[in-house]
Amino acid sequence: MSWIRRILGGQPEASAVPGQEPRERPVLSPDDPRIGAGRVALDRFWQGIGTAAPELLEPDHDPELTGPLSWPGRRETYRAVSRDGGLILATDGLSDPFIGKSVAEESGFGVELFLDLPGAGDLSLADLRHHWAFELLTLVARNVAGFGGITDRLDRQGTVLMAMPLERDPGSAWRDSGGYATVLIGLPARGLGLTLSLPFGPVRIVPVTLLRPEEATVALRGDEQRRDLAARLLASGNGHRTDLARPALI
Repeated sequence: MSWIRRILGGQPEASAVPGQEPRERPVLSPDDPRIGAGRVALDRFWQGIGTAAPELLEPDHDPELTGPLSWPGRRETYRAVSRDGGLILATDGLSDPFIGKSVAEESGFGVELFLDLPGAGDLSLADLRHHWAFELLTLVARNVAGFGGITDRLDRQGTVLMAMPLERDPGSAWRDSGGYATVLIGLPARGLGLTLSLPFGPVRIVPVTLLRPEEATVALRGDEQRRDLAARLLASGNGHRTDLARPALI
C-alpha cells in the first residue's frame, strides 16, 4: 500500500553497563494467558454496548499489494455490533500486544477504531464484507497500523484527518472527484465509555467519522478549520456518527 509510511522510529537500546553482560529480555509468548484475557475484556465491552455478532470479520490480505501485516499480534479482524437500530463496525486486534517482542506494559497500538452507522442495523455479516463501510474502516486501520499507531497524534491534535481512495461508493456526496474519502478520527463519542483497562495497558476506543468532500477541503486548511468542523459536528447532534442522510455543515 504505497501511501502507508512508517513515521515512528524504534526505541533506543539501553546502554550497556561496563563489566556486565547484556541480559536478554523475555519476549511475549503467543500462549500468554493475558492475551486471551484482554480479548475477553474487549468482547465484554462491546457486548455491553449492544449485540455483538459472534463471528469476527477477516478481510482479504494480499502481501504483494498491501505489504506485510503490521498489526501487533498479526491478527487483523473486525467486529459488528447492533445498537439502537444502527450498527457499529469496529477493529479487533490493533490493541493486541506485540507477540514475539520484548515484554512491556503496552497494549499494541493502544487503540481500537470504530464506525457508528445509524440505520444500518439490518446489515448482515455477508453484506458487510462487500460494503463501503468495511472497506473504509479497513483502509483507515491499515494506515494507522502502518504509521505505528495514532495516539500520539490524537494527544497533540485532538482529532486527525485521513484521506484514502475508496472503491466502493457510499454516494456521490461522500467521495471527491478523484474517488477519495476523508475521515475525521477522534471526535468525542457521547454515550460510550472510550478507555478500557486491559492486561497490557489502557486502550482507547476511537470513532472514525466520514466527511463530505467540501467539509474535508475546508478542514484540511489548518488546525483551526479542523477544530471548527469538529465543533460543528458535535453541535449538529450527529457527533461522531457517520450518517449519510445528514446535511453538509460547510
